[in-house]
Amino acid sequence: MMRSGWRSLRVGAVFGFWAIGGVALAGYSTTASSSAEVAALVAECDRLAAHPEDPARVTAGVSQSKMEKPVALAACAKAAEVAPDNGRVRYQHARVMFYLGQNQPAVAEMQAAADLGYVQAQYIFGTFIARARPYAPTDICLAERYWREASDGGRQAARVQYLRFSLQGRFADCEASLNREGLEALYEKSAAEAKDFYERITLEDLRAELDARMPDSANALWQRCASSMDDGSSDYAGRPCPSLWRH
Repeated sequence: MMRSGWRSLRVGAVFGFWAIGGVALAGYSTTASSSAEVAALVAECDRLAAHPEDPARVTAGVSQSKMEKPVALAACAKAAEVAPDNGRVRYQHARVMFYLGQNQPAVAEMQAAADLGYVQAQYIFGTFIARARPYAPTDICLAERYWREASDGGRQAARVQYLRFSLQGRFADCEASLNREGLEALYEKSAAEAKDFYERITLEDLRAELDARMPDSANALWQRCASSMDDGSSDYAGRPCPSLWRH
């Protein structure tokens, strides 16, 4: 009886060990499988919906005309569900929805991607606002903010658009918009990274417009005013320096 009981105890212990190990292994396997599944869903969204001009894309990208839109929508919707903090996936999901005419959710998803700091989404969401797309906000200063963030993130198209709209006076009422010094720096970055003839021509026109709007003499006056305000000696009694832009 004792021997039989000992044998049962040993069998039970071994069985318990494997059962516990099985649970641990199953848990590990499930975690690994979930991570692998998430990665696979994200990769499928990348394959089907990446934009060829997105600087942060991880595949070659696919044009709108060649995109399998319903398939891409299903893939990116699943990817966005399991990876909600992935700005690239959220942007691509928004891109597909926009192409399919699902404007309201596309705008909301694009803003979500932009607010996650995804540079391409910041540029496109700013474009939605600037072009008055349906369901997009109407405050042009939001476009200024998102394009400025995209410019800081290295998006060349956002830099050029920011310069254009600034020189058109579209951002004149935006508190955080760039001053002359900031626009000069933005122009220099844009000119240094111009990729083709047409982009260089556009930037040359913007350079001429920038000089025409605030010539060097006026810019020097503005800088003196700004400097005097900084050191407390301004004659403007705390008021902003007057605008010297020619509109």
